[in-house]
Amino acid sequence: MTIAVTGFTSAQAGVGVSVNIGVPAPVVVAPAPVVAPAPAVVVPPPMPAPIVEVVPAAPVAGYVWVGGSWGWINGRWVWTKGHWGPPARRAWDWNRYSYPRYYYRR
Repeated sequence: MTIAVTGFTSAQAGVGVSVNIGVPAPVVVAPAPVVAPAPAVVVPPPMPAPIVEVVPAAPVAGYVWVGGSWGWINGRWVWTKGHWGPPARRAWDWNRYSYPRYYYRR
């Protein structure tokens, strides 16, 4: 194979070679975009009014009454009854042995 170089300048000297051996190039097809519908907005019904409970006598002196409350469970409002419980403890009481002594200011 001979290439005639007459009449070409250095700016035109680019030579391209293409080889076709009879195998078609693979065609890449992008999948169709999946458009999902917007999820339905579910607004729960408002919380019901608190239930008035009769407070029984304390089982132990010093216990405090913890009133009942509504909670959202399995798609509906559920009332949790009130109960007697021990008084809340100060934070340093329950973890005073967890931290070095210098963390406590009394």
